[in-house]
Amino acid sequence: MSEQIQKQKFNKILSELTSYIFNYEFNFTDYPYLSDIVLEIIKRKQPNADADITDLLHKL
Repeated sequence: MSEQIQKQKFNKILSELTSYIFNYEFNFTDYPYLSDIVLEIIKRKQPNADADITDLLHKL
């Protein structure tokens, strides 16, 4: 996939995550376990927006 498409996908993912964080006033220090999962999603999706994250569902 082209780099431009990867960036578009990653930006859409970040948009969804940030929307959740701001709409629900999510505080990373209040929810460290959930914060780790959110940060793991970002870490995996940044280099490859199509990276599989289904294993993180089992942690929830």
